[in-house]
Amino acid sequence: MKKLFFNNYLFLLLFVTGIVLFCVYPSFSEDTSSSTSNEDDLIWETIPLIYNGGFELSEKDSDVVSILNNWKFSSENTENKISLDNTTYLSGKSSLRVEGKEVLNIHTEDIPIPPGMVSVTGSIFYKGTFPSKVIIEWLKGDETIDKKELRLIENAASEWKRFMLSETSVPSGAVAIRLQLITEFNPTGTVWWDEANFTGVIEQPKTVDIFVNQVGYDLLYPKTCILATNFKPEKITSYLLGESDLEVREIYFGEPSRIIGANKSDWGKWFYRADFSDYNEEGNYRIMVNIGEKRYYSPYFLIGKDILWEKTIPKVLDGIRLHRCGTKIEGIHEPCHIDDSFEGISLKGGWHDGETYSKTKSALCLNLLAESYNICMWRLLKDKDLISKMQEEIDWGAEYIANRIKEDGTLLGNIISKPESTVKKPEEETDNQPNTADERPIEQSLTDEEVVFAAMGNVSYLSSKTKMESPYISKTEKLTQSALAQGKKNAGLFSALVYLAEIKNTGNYISTLQTYMPENILNISEAIPRYDAFTYETKTYELVQTLKNTLQLYSEQANQNPFGICPMRWKSEMDFFGITTQKDEDKMGNNLYLLQIAQLAGKAFRFIPEDTAKKLFFDHINWILGVNPFGICFIEGLGTKNLPVYAHPYIKSGVDSRKLVGVIPFGIRATSQNSDTPYLDLSSSNSDINSAGISIETMALYINALSHFYRVRVHAETPTHPES
Repeated sequence: MKKLFFNNYLFLLLFVTGIVLFCVYPSFSEDTSSSTSNEDDLIWETIPLIYNGGFELSEKDSDVVSILNNWKFSSENTENKISLDNTTYLSGKSSLRVEGKEVLNIHTEDIPIPPGMVSVTGSIFYKGTFPSKVIIEWLKGDETIDKKELRLIENAASEWKRFMLSETSVPSGAVAIRLQLITEFNPTGTVWWDEANFTGVIEQPKTVDIFVNQVGYDLLYPKTCILATNFKPEKITSYLLGESDLEVREIYFGEPSRIIGANKSDWGKWFYRADFSDYNEEGNYRIMVNIGEKRYYSPYFLIGKDILWEKTIPKVLDGIRLHRCGTKIEGIHEPCHIDDSFEGISLKGGWHDGETYSKTKSALCLNLLAESYNICMWRLLKDKDLISKMQEEIDWGAEYIANRIKEDGTLLGNIISKPESTVKKPEEETDNQPNTADERPIEQSLTDEEVVFAAMGNVSYLSSKTKMESPYISKTEKLTQSALAQGKKNAGLFSALVYLAEIKNTGNYISTLQTYMPENILNISEAIPRYDAFTYETKTYELVQTLKNTLQLYSEQANQNPFGICPMRWKSEMDFFGITTQKDEDKMGNNLYLLQIAQLAGKAFRFIPEDTAKKLFFDHINWILGVNPFGICFIEGLGTKNLPVYAHPYIKSGVDSRKLVGVIPFGIRATSQNSDTPYLDLSSSNSDINSAGISIETMALYINALSHFYRVRVHAETPTHPES
């Protein structure tokens, strides 16, 4: 009996001890997403809502305009006006001076409410003798859902009065705020406003995100990733995980940094950069980050030889093919616009632009594709399927562009869509029957003549090397001779003449070329070495120096942020998304701009195969493929996370976004006219065309940028030659 009791007691003791050990022993929990709901994991952050509420000038003259543009009023009465006053102010060196008649309402633009904002507080100072008040308005779209008048606090010792907003909760459903400064003049007069300081408190869970190139990293080339957190962890450990999630090596993240854009726009997170470029074992990997008792994982990615070229080029070519005009695209549209013509000349073919069914970007797309073929032919010859797809796509575009060249060598305008066509299927825009008076119109002005010259030069050279009989060389001769007779000069014409000189193996063009040298030789980087071969000049040396200087300039700017990307402007302050350079209020995503930088780095790598060019190229390509603040792979059908929906005429006509394999959208843009923070439309419907819109130019530029870089042989190999 005692023995039985002892055994039961021992079992109970071990059971209780196990519970205690289970409760107190630290354990790791896997978290592949970044947000948690535990209250201990919540953080609070105070952010400014009004830019330059002190109305202070910087060294830029344009700041006067930009500051005043932040405040709106009815300008019907010419006596109403606002200005910066550097003689009357509360602090700093200037204030907002308001001159008006009767009742005048000065108000801010609609200020977006950041996700998670729970309250607002602030104040603004006023000087004047006229009755005035300040109102904060809460908005949902165009609707005012609540408003509150600020409390006036007077100070007998000062002429300046203070309007105060105590901490106020954000009303449910509000998406923006507007601040109104209202004065009742009697009948006219002047008042001053200064030190408008309003802040919002954001309550949000701690977030941890790991951004990687979701397609993969090439052997022997840079490999970097970004860790983003909205708090500063005490300790971070990280590992590269291989097969079966075995730790293959430790990864070290550098010091955290904030990214501050134009108008002191804070991106709102701490960013850490890690480099594992020295790891060169092929395989499938992901990155694990340990913070506290939690583990976070990146998406999977490959490491291998020529990963980006082999995985992305065929896909992006498919994205361009989807935009073919004049034929059936399975699953996308039936044969369309077969009746595109002009005075009996068929203008079938080419590609839809992407934003519309127009064909205004077909020459640009053709030029980028044909140049890619010419400069990377040795690599294309290794893959019969890829070279066949590339040749077919070039032929499809070349026929349309060549048919625009008239017998006298002059050029017809592009086919453009009818205004109502964006909500129709492409085959429904016309009846596809010639001479029925419903054909699409032609541009009255030429907008792509220069790029047509370059495209036809590249296509002619390609034709001569592939020994295909084609009319393209004679068409290019007609085109260039007509342009010369008209006294035209541009980079595209110069490039076409260089290619013709090489094809014809004649010096007839040399004297003409010597008088047609464009000022910006970066635009003719492919033509310059060929030109020197004829003239024995040293323009190639000049090109290399220009590339070297430009590469250094862009690299210096890119190195100032952990993503390694170039802002659109940097002279006075970093402007990542062009809010100080673009005039339109709607800002386009930055993918096209970043690919232009990658293209430049690729051109430089040909002559300067150094780490600077490699880093600049891959950092900009990595952004496209997932190393960006939203962790989106911008090539549809690749990576683990694409945009939910695209803004495209095909989508409006009923095509599913997942069928647009290979397309590249415009990408991340500025949050607003005044906020240089990243914005991307991740909604599932009615997507924003400035971020989710598509252009064939972006896709063709991606292929061209990679072709410039991958023309250089890094791995020891012998190119494959076509069968005789």
